[in-house]
This record gives sequence, structure tokens and C-alpha cells, in this order.
Amino acid sequence: MTFPQLGPEDLWFLGVTFSLWLIMAWYYLRWFTASGSRKRLKLEEQRPAVKSPVSVIVCAHNELDNLKKNLPLILAQEYPDFELIVVDDGSWDGSAEFLRSLKAEYAALKVCTVDRDRVRNPGKKLALTIGIKAAAHDLLLFTDADCVPNTPHWLSRAAAGFASGNALVLGFSPYLKHPGFLNLFIRFETLITGMQYLSMALHGKAYMGVGRNMAYRKDLFFKVKGFASHHHLPAGDDDLFVQDAADLKNTAVIMHPETHVMSEPKLRLKDWWKQKKRHLFVGKHYKPSVKRFLGLLSFSQLAFYLTLIGWFIWTAYWWLPLTIYALWLLLRIVVVARTASQLQQIQIMWAYPLLDICYVFFLSIAGLNAWFAKRIQW
Repeated sequence: MTFPQLGPEDLWFLGVTFSLWLIMAWYYLRWFTASGSRKRLKLEEQRPAVKSPVSVIVCAHNELDNLKKNLPLILAQEYPDFELIVVDDGSWDGSAEFLRSLKAEYAALKVCTVDRDRVRNPGKKLALTIGIKAAAHDLLLFTDADCVPNTPHWLSRAAAGFASGNALVLGFSPYLKHPGFLNLFIRFETLITGMQYLSMALHGKAYMGVGRNMAYRKDLFFKVKGFASHHHLPAGDDDLFVQDAADLKNTAVIMHPETHVMSEPKLRLKDWWKQKKRHLFVGKHYKPSVKRFLGLLSFSQLAFYLTLIGWFIWTAYWWLPLTIYALWLLLRIVVVARTASQLQQIQIMWAYPLLDICYVFFLSIAGLNAWFAKRIQW
């Protein structure tokens, strides 16, 4: 087969797409392989056990059904000394009555209440702060009312993250499987996000975590003055706090399957879209270096696909853009599949090509929408 004589337009397309390919390859090979390391998972399994007392904190606003389903599973964790603090954030659905009855059954349960009629700015950050101040122990572990630990060993595995003097522990929280493409895409987006923030934390560059599965020391919370730097925002209690609190040496990652906390996903596109816009809106308040890092990745991925599509339509040598795309797909599948295997999400990979295209365009549209929004409804 004779290589074709490419005209200036084909050479331009080739140069642009290959340059973008190299940028994306740098991200995936330099930064995002860390979360897929089998050696790292073995090191996690060898961490010494930590038996220090732990305070588990859950905030709930009208979550009666989830509290009934999930609190007994948290209280059944196999750990020698822990308390569960539930902050009832102004619920009116019967949560208070249920928590009182549960408290009579479990000595480890502590209940705090937020009276929304008596505070000016209620919200999760206030509820979390109340729970943290009420905690009897220095080690704090956080999850949400609609989340359930994957195993009875979640607490002991998470507490082990504090070994070697670590002050901040970041975990993974996948969504439960339901029928339909929306659920498949939500789980894929969660996998990609997890691969990125867990890998960066392993490189000593933590920039976010998820409040559904995160832990830190109480004294670290007060050292950075809690949520003071972003108290005016309704969200950011996890990612913006991590950017304030994390440094090169104080952050640990927990990826073992027994550390996972399963969460209920949104079932309607409208509800999930609203949720993601809220999360992406907070991104405007990330550190400049983090915004540049994530922004270049998002721009490169979108520009790559748009240029590739344009080249495929224009050129007579259709196999050239397909070759570039195949190389990119192969590289990304290999990297993502390693992390998916470690996080027990490998079943998502069968639809990778379609999910990847949807992800890039979704992230661009939702990100721009949230970026230019002056305010977001919570």
C-alpha cells in the first residue's frame, strides 16, 4: 500500500489531531495510571490496622426512608470503638421520631438537630460543622444518608488510611446499578471522575474528594478554619475543603472494594443534569492551577473529537482519522480498564466508545452552562 500524497488541508488536520492526541496521552500516561496500579492496591492491603475511636457523621434532610434502610448497616460495622452522629437538618418527614427510637436501641448513635427557623443560612456545611463539633473523636468519617457501605469492614479499612500520620483520606463511592442508559452513563462518569481525583491524590496533588466517602482529622478541620473560605457557597464541603486541607504528604487514598460506599443514582435525566450543574458550578471556585489542569484536558478532548469529525467528513482518506481515533481509543481503554478493574467497575467497559463520546460532549455542554451561570438553584 502506497502512502497517499497529503495536501495541506490533510496535513493541517493530521498535525492538529496528533498534537491533541499527545496532550491527552500525557494526561493519561503521566497522571491517570496511578489509580490502576495493582502494586498500590497491595500496599493498601498491607496498611497497619488503626483502632483509634472514630466518629461517623451523616447529615440528613427529609431522608426518612434512607435512614431506616442504611443507618442499621452503618451501626453494624465491625470496629471496636465508634460513634455515629446523625445531624437532622430540619427534617419534617418523621426523621426526628425515627432517630429517637433508634437511639434507644443503639448506644453508639448520637443525634443533633438543626432548627432551620432559627438560622439564616441553613445547609449542609452548617449541619456538617455541628456534627464535627459534636464529635467525641479526632478521626471523622463522612457519608450521606442515601449511601450504604459495601461491607461491614468499611470503617476499619477507611480508618487504616490514617496510618503513618495521614490527616485526610479520600475514598470512592460508585452508584448502584439500574436498568437503562442513563444509569450506565452515570456510573461511567463516576468512574472517570474517580480515576482522575484518586490518581492525582496519589501523585500528591489532591484537588477533590466525594463527601459520600471521605475522612479527615478533626484538628485538620479547625486548622483550615473549616469551610470559612467558601462558606458563601451552598456546595464545596468536599472538593473545596480538600483544596484547602490537602498537601503533598497528608493525604491517603482508599480504593479497596471493602472501602466503597454505594450510592443511589438519580433516575431521571432532569434530576441528574441539575445535580451535575451544581457540582460543575463549584468548579469556578477551584484553585487557578486546578482549573488550568482540568480545563486543558476538557478542551483537548472536545477539540480532538470536533477536529476528527471534521477531518473524516472532509478527507478522501477516511482511514487516517479513523486510525488516529483507534490509537486514542486503545490508549484510553487500557488506562481506564485498569482502574475500572481495581474499583470493580469493569462491567461498564463494554460500552466504552459510545460512553466516551457522550462524556466529552456532556462535560463540555454542562461545564459551559455552569461556568456562565451566575447562580445555581440547590
